[in-house]
This record gives sequence, structure tokens and C-alpha cells, in this order.
Amino acid sequence: MAAGNDEVRHAELCFTLASAYAGTALEPDAFPLGDTLPLQRELTEIVAETIVEGCIGETLAALQAQAQLASTTDPAVIASLRATVEDETRHAELAWRVTAWALAVGGPAVRRIAERAFAEFEPPKAPVIELDGVDLVAFAAHGRLTPDAARAVALEALALVVRPCAAALLERDVMSHLERRAAPRASDAEAPSAPAEPM
Repeated sequence: MAAGNDEVRHAELCFTLASAYAGTALEPDAFPLGDTLPLQRELTEIVAETIVEGCIGETLAALQAQAQLASTTDPAVIASLRATVEDETRHAELAWRVTAWALAVGGPAVRRIAERAFAEFEPPKAPVIELDGVDLVAFAAHGRLTPDAARAVALEALALVVRPCAAALLERDVMSHLERRAAPRASDAEAPSAPAEPM
């Protein structure tokens, strides 16, 4: 519940920033959930989702937000990203703890699903952002990563954080396919330099 409340706050922070940039108040529209949400779930389904969205997704989100923070100079964006880094790190930790618990209580079926979820995960493609005419120094100063820099951070996080954590959790490496997706370290990716605000 606390993690869910964090996500609501993240959305509020993003709408506040978007409204400031747009010069007009912006707010969310109705969320297209439909009439019902499934509440009865098998542990195997929960584990598979937790691994992809939490162990991997939240870990990448935390490290990408940290990379964004490193080049940000706008005070409002700095405050937002600092909160995001802290929250997403906690969310990732929660996902790893849930997965460890599920492996301890779920038996072979849960272990098979967990191994498959990690083994079949494919690194994200670089996001598509139109940057023609964009001042890349200002872009970075406002907390944005270029598509190549964002993907480099994701690949580095997968190789140096997610893969070894998964191997420790499962007691074997199931993410060796990441070696075929090698990319330059995030620190070597092309990104505009901008003075970083002291943390």
C-alpha cells in the first residue's frame, strides 16, 4: 500500500512539473480500468509480474532516475528526482524480498516461473524521442536522458545489478543472454555535459 501511495505521489509530481512547463494546469483523465479487476491470483503469476515489473523494472527505474539526477540543475526537478530515486529503490527492494519469500514457500513451480521470467527478459529498446532542434544541455539540465543514454543505463543496470542479484537469488545464472546485448557503459554513452547540482 505504501508503494502504491508513492506511485500516486510520483504522478502528482510529474503533473506539477508538466503544468509548470506547459504554463497551464494539467491533470489526469479517467483511468481505463474497465468494470472489474482480478483479485484472485496464483502465486506463480504474482512472482512473474513481480520479477518483470519490480525486480527488473523498479531497479532500472531507480538507476535511470539516479542518472537523470546526476545532470539535473533545475531545483524542482532535482527535488522530484531525489524523491523518485528513494521511492523506486524501496520498491525494487520490496520486489526482491517478495520474490525471495515466494521462492521459499512456493516450491518447484514458483522456482521454474522465476527462472523463466529472468531468463526470458529482453532489455528495453531505446525510447523514441524527437530531438531535432533540442538544446541537449538544457534537456539534461531538466532531468532528461537521450534515448541512447537511457538504454545504456538500463543495460548497465541489468548487467551489474539485476543479473548478479538474480543469480544470488536462484543460486545460478539464468541471464547469460544479456552478454549478447553488450553496450557501452552508461558513463561512456554520448550525453551532454552539464554541471550537476550537489547532492
